[in-house]
Amino acid sequence: MPIEGLESAQLKLEHAGRHLDSLTTTVQDYALAGALKITTSWTQNHPDYTLVGILTDPIPVPKLIALQAADVVGNLRAALDHSIFDHVVKKAISTGKPLTDDEQKRIQFPILEKPKKIDAGLYSPAVAQVLESHQPNKMSPTYEHPLARLNRLVNHDKHRVALVTTGADLITDLFYTHPLEHVGSKDIAIGDELKPGVEMFRADFRAIAPLTDHPQKYIKGFSGGFYASIEIPGTTQIPAILATMQSMRDYVKTVLDDLDAAGVT
Repeated sequence: MPIEGLESAQLKLEHAGRHLDSLTTTVQDYALAGALKITTSWTQNHPDYTLVGILTDPIPVPKLIALQAADVVGNLRAALDHSIFDHVVKKAISTGKPLTDDEQKRIQFPILEKPKKIDAGLYSPAVAQVLESHQPNKMSPTYEHPLARLNRLVNHDKHRVALVTTGADLITDLFYTHPLEHVGSKDIAIGDELKPGVEMFRADFRAIAPLTDHPQKYIKGFSGGFYASIEIPGTTQIPAILATMQSMRDYVKTVLDDLDAAGVT
């Protein structure tokens, strides 16, 4: 017996999850390899002091990350298409107008960014309502919707590998001692690509008492982090790749659960 309908969709969703696990491992290995090297310098105009971190030698993002991301989005898109395929075929038969082989090949889960309605006649009223409720055109901007991102990445992957770069979010914690007082920080904008010479962070301090040593001596350390990010085709967005993949995976699961509740089998 062939595996059909929602069961087939769930298997595709599970397989996307396995690919996401592999992607997560690759990204973590990349991070642990010490992908960023940063040099620091100070500018001073007593009582104001500024610590600047400059990226000197980033390790290129492994191409495997983009390929594994494509595996994730491909299986998520397939999960959506599998979820409605049998429903559409059976609905057509029930109306006395069975679909031809060519028509069946064109069945896919609708993902609409433009302001238009789905073809409700293809589905039962309950299923049509579920599909309509999950359309990206229900939010603004539409391209931030998980299904819109999924669709854009899948379509892009048909012709070329997705662009994966590194972005950063520094500083998360800064440790310093008297007499320096931290008055502000500026981190690299989320989504910016990391290249040699990029200013990673800028931390401003004020001395509330005379310094007896170089200001660096009063900095006990900082912790921060960076992430691999993925370009969303047709937009200027370059969000964190793991969070983006997880969001799409979770959203597809929600869609499948809603279709199940609407009677899709």
